[in-house]
Amino acid sequence: MPLKDFVLIDKVPDNFEYSGFSQEPEITDNVGTDTLEWSIDLLDESEIIEISYDISGSGEYRPPPRCRADTPPDPSGLRRIPPLDDRVV
Repeated sequence: MPLKDFVLIDKVPDNFEYSGFSQEPEITDNVGTDTLEWSIDLLDESEIIEISYDISGSGEYRPPPRCRADTPPDPSGLRRIPPLDDRVV
């Protein structure tokens, strides 16, 4: 089952700089963090999408987990994307 109209989000603390996006995100500047959002219109189960960028700074930053697209939508209408670590290959 393909995923349709979902968003990948990363929250980056203000003390970090980022550049070199493989795909340009929408960036929202919030107090203390920047929110990077990538909108994905359609992704089939067999497709892999990789989004990368360079990030540097000091302090604490935890990147979001790698994700997979073979998870059905949450009944609330939100997409819950589990980490790739759970994927059976």
